[in-house]
Amino acid sequence: MPSYVVADADWKREEARAARPRPRRPGPVVVAHGKPNVVRHRGHAQWSLDDVASLEESFGAVAGRPLPISAYGQTQFHTRLGYDHSGAVDVALHPDSRDGQTLQELLREAGIPYMVARRSVLGIATGAHIHIGPPSRRLTTIASSHASSQQP
Repeated sequence: MPSYVVADADWKREEARAARPRPRRPGPVVVAHGKPNVVRHRGHAQWSLDDVASLEESFGAVAGRPLPISAYGQTQFHTRLGYDHSGAVDVALHPDSRDGQTLQELLREAGIPYMVARRSVLGIATGAHIHIGPPSRRLTTIASSHASSQQP
């Protein structure tokens, strides 16, 4: 099975989760083991899906295996969640794994924007992965409203 295809059982579970009514606000972005569960690196470079092939080549040369892309551009899953994922890819790597660290280093060196999720965070991420490209406007709106509500 290609690396970008999500296992059928996982897909059905996530579709069922996406079909449930979403809360108005996400849960807090808590810190586990001294690391935040969601981190955004803004980057300075222009990014487009045309850059994926070059990134796959760089990752393969360093890691010795293909980049495990789990979502390329906008998918039905992202549409159902209300995310604009049209200019982004998701990579099925835990950010703290050796390959996750390798990918992040490549992204930082190239100035490519990305976000990491160390686990599922309600309203933000369904599980651990690395999101490459700009975040959905829905996420930046949620994060801004959440941050402003936490100030005294």
